[in-house]
Amino acid sequence: MNRFRISAQLVFGLIVLGVGIILMLDNMDLETMRQAVQMARGRVPLEASGGITLENAPAVLQAGADGICVIAAIVGAPDPEAAARAFLHMLAQAGE
Repeated sequence: MNRFRISAQLVFGLIVLGVGIILMLDNMDLETMRQAVQMARGRVPLEASGGITLENAPAVLQAGADGICVIAAIVGAPDPEAAARAFLHMLAQAGE
């Protein structure tokens, strides 16, 4: 993905919440996410969304996301409570 497309995705990914602005890294592969993190350079918090699973969440966080959105991974699980607990455990292990 070229820098223009990443920039456009960064601009259109801004979400205004009650506490401020979070930049959504939506449906990006890890390499694109790394490039987006470099371009944002700590200006705003970055949240990865889209296709985040328990298996790929550690790599997504290592790529530079400040947070992850895992709604589908939890509500789509056979046991949502167990899925939520598994994510909490993974985050605790990752030191988040």
